[in-house]
Amino acid sequence: MKEPTTTAAAASSSTSASVDPQPLPRPKAIIIGAGVGGTATAARLSHAGFDVEVYEKNEESGGRCSLIRYQGWRFDQAVVERMR
Repeated sequence: MKEPTTTAAAASSSTSASVDPQPLPRPKAIIIGAGVGGTATAARLSHAGFDVEVYEKNEESGGRCSLIRYQGWRFDQAVVERMR
């Protein structure tokens, strides 16, 4: 039994027809709040390949783990929130 033969033209046309796929754009995520949860989520998403933007309303990140400074005193943010 004779094996089928392919011509060089047929072989080259099948390989030139294949197109290299374009890389997919990275998915994007927006995190609202740079507290412990927002920061951890941003780090995990970035590690997973996302483009991440984090928005925080305060001057410093940390959320309830941050400090409030008043007249030379330092107060834990979580304590101040409980007092309100």
